[in-house]
Amino acid sequence: MRKIKYLLVFFLLLAYVSSCAQVKHLPKQKQSNLINGRLLLGTWVSANDSLSTLIFKSNVLFQTYKGFGTDTFNYILSTSCNLKDSSYRVNQDNAYLLYYSKDGSIQECFLIEGLTHNILSLMANINGHLYIYKRDYRKRR
Repeated sequence: MRKIKYLLVFFLLLAYVSSCAQVKHLPKQKQSNLINGRLLLGTWVSANDSLSTLIFKSNVLFQTYKGFGTDTFNYILSTSCNLKDSSYRVNQDNAYLLYYSKDGSIQECFLIEGLTHNILSLMANINGHLYIYKRDYRKRR
């Protein structure tokens, strides 16, 4: 009986050791905390007012309401509300979207609360108002 217990313990330990040896330790992948400016490109429709849209093209933003253009700005990503801190890729924990005119003056500054393939959340720096937009895949301009 004693031999059976020792054999059972031996086989259990052998099974445990062999199962641990088969586990492959893969290197942990770094999750990117960067926002890529290309993710902004396209048409975004306001979640609060479906008649209000933002159309991001390469460095140019068109704001429309009811399909009519209301404003056109240059835009850039930044780490602050200052153009000198602009970058094509910024950390999502400290990302701002700046609208600026041709003379370089900042027209609006938004903290990017979230940016995915489907949702854009912006907080206005001037009043703290939150704007949420959904990507419109139907409109290709």
